[in-house]
Amino acid sequence: MTNLLRAASFVLCGDNVEEKLESLYDACDKKLPIPSDVEVWEKFELESCEVLIEIIEDLEIQFNEANQDFINGLLKTK
Repeated sequence: MTNLLRAASFVLCGDNVEEKLESLYDACDKKLPIPSDVEVWEKFELESCEVLIEIIEDLEIQFNEANQDFINGLLKTK
């Protein structure tokens, strides 16, 4: 699982998060509301597509940074 999908799973719920994320990106590109096939955790249900994408991408960055910090820590201990 990529960090983007891992991040999306914190915002989107249900099966096939990758498909839902693609649908969300498509809706955002077309300036549409959240599609009916995209299930969002209750905490985020009032947010727009743009805000959801921003949250997901920010989480992805944080996951990438955490992974890099972990790798750097492992390299320093050797």
